[in-house]
Parts: sequence; C-alpha cells; structure tokens
Amino acid sequence: MSELIGTASDIIDFKNEFHKKILAGKKPPTYGDIDINTLPIVGQRGTKLSNVRKHLKDEGGFNWLLYRPISVARWTDPETGEVITRCWDGEHRKEMFKVAFPTATTMPGLIYEVSDAAEANMLFVKIQAKRQTNLNVEELFVNEVLAGDEKAKAVRNSMERMGVCVRLDDAIPPSTTGTTIPATASATAPTTKVRRFKDSLKLTTPAMAGKQLKGVPTKGEEFTQLAVEIIRKAWPASQVILPETLYGFAKLFSLFPALGLQHYLVEFEEWMVQEGSRVGMADFTSDAKRDGAGKHNAEGESIAMGITMAINKDKRVPTLLASLVTPKKTKFLKDYIADV
Repeated sequence: MSELIGTASDIIDFKNEFHKKILAGKKPPTYGDIDINTLPIVGQRGTKLSNVRKHLKDEGGFNWLLYRPISVARWTDPETGEVITRCWDGEHRKEMFKVAFPTATTMPGLIYEVSDAAEANMLFVKIQAKRQTNLNVEELFVNEVLAGDEKAKAVRNSMERMGVCVRLDDAIPPSTTGTTIPATASATAPTTKVRRFKDSLKLTTPAMAGKQLKGVPTKGEEFTQLAVEIIRKAWPASQVILPETLYGFAKLFSLFPALGLQHYLVEFEEWMVQEGSRVGMADFTSDAKRDGAGKHNAEGESIAMGITMAINKDKRVPTLLASLVTPKKTKFLKDYIADV
C-alpha cells in the first residue's frame, strides 16, 4: 500500500484540513469520442513533425499502452448558444492517431466542462505547468532499471560492483516507500546521483596527458571505482557521495592515471584520510573547486586541479605522491582546463 511521506502530525492536519472539501459546480471529466479535427485552445505551441515522428519511431508504431487520452474543454458561448470544444492537451497524440488510423473521424478523449475559454486556458496552466511533477533523473533511472532497459541495467551493475546506490526520496536507510537500486545494496551503502555517476563512467585520459606508465587504469569504470574507494576511505561515516566529489576524483584519476597504481595509490589514500579527518566532503570539494579553475562548465576539472594544488602546497605529502603530482603536472592541468 502506498503512503504519504511526512510526519504523522502533518498528515493528520492535512487530512483534517481537506476532508471532503470539494469545489462546488465542478464536474469530473467524462470519457468519450472526440472529433479528430477539434481545434486547440489559443496559446498552444505548434505541433512539430519531428516530435510526432520520434514518438512513433521509438515504439515502431502506435502503441495503445502508451496512449494517454487527449483532453478537451467544452463550454457554451453565452451570446450565440454554440457549444464550443477545444483541445487543451494532446495535439501531438492527435497527429499520431491520425497517421495510425487515417480513416478515423473520432478518437478517445476526456471532456472537461468549463465556463468559458479563459477557464480552458487555466486548466492548461494549472495541470500542465503547475500540477505535473516531472521525473527527476533518479526516478527515471530506477524505473528504467525496473523496466529492464539494458543501458540502465549496465549502470546499475557498475553501482553494485562499486558498492554505491541510488535511493528514491533520499531515504537513508530506505523507508517503506523508498526504492533502492541496486536492490542488493546494504542499508549502509552510500548514495550518489545518477548523472555524475554516468559521466564518470564515460571518462577517458586525454592525449595531452602524455605517455602513461604501464598498467595504469584506462577506462571510466576504473576511474570511477578508484574515486568511490578513496572517497569512502576519506569519509567512511558519510552515507552520501556528493556527485561533484565523485566526478572530481574520477576526473583526477583520468588525468593522472598513475595515481591508480598501487604504490602511488597507497600514499594518495593516506593523504586523503588525513584531509578527510580535517574537513568534511562538501567543504573539501568546494575548496578544491574554488582553488582550482573554479569554472562552472569544467567542475570536475576544477576540482581535480584544486586537489593537485593542495598536494603541491602540503609539506606533509608522502614522497612518491609528491613526485607524481608535481607543480609542472598541475600546470598541464591548468592548460587543459583552459581549453575546456
């Protein structure tokens, strides 16, 4: 059974406030056959062929399971007595229907009885712009996984290997309404955001980084795995891996792949554990981004550069790490960011 998310007292107050509160004079919409040539209300956007073609092409044709009935408003002109019907939602679906059923004269739809054209436009505003809640990236991802989408499942498998997850409603630990992907994630597995996780998986080492040592990591999956591991060691109590932190470290490993080699990695982890005990993840990331290039359109690169600058300045940095992340290498990163 679904449930409202909120405190018990807030839910009780909400139910008491709106118990049986129904606006007078407003009828529920009725389902019926709509003239296929019904005109749209004034103020509708144009119906683009490219959009109609895309919807049909994605499914390979008209799919009744994806058909949401068009919505029309109906009112009587007070001066002429004419009954006017105008479509306020579904122009693209209407054109899809016409192509799929070229001989049809009507199509299924919902009919809303309104007082005039102004109320029809108000329906459009309130329902289309103010009442619809679009899926966020995490909700879309979770439902793609549940639907068996292959690309989403591949990302889900990467998350499982790395011990991170996505939880709806940011429920930590998962509530009875929260959905966790991967489903196998433990209650203590840190959450992260899908978009930056995907971005991290796509990372590669740029050619201008120069010739790399033998055996260095070369794939986005490896850079992301290294980023997750070092973040969890630096902030072991955190139940969240900030997306910008994840991407910043993954970007750092992609620009300095040798950091993933065991002898360098051990010293980098040692230094990061010290940093993590000194400052929280959010502040560390913010400082690194600021001290780096600070470019909004190069967030990962800026954070990576900020980390290298901190290493250059810190006299406590272990010898091997200092020999790898040199001021000269930091300058390369600065030049790289300038071209982003």
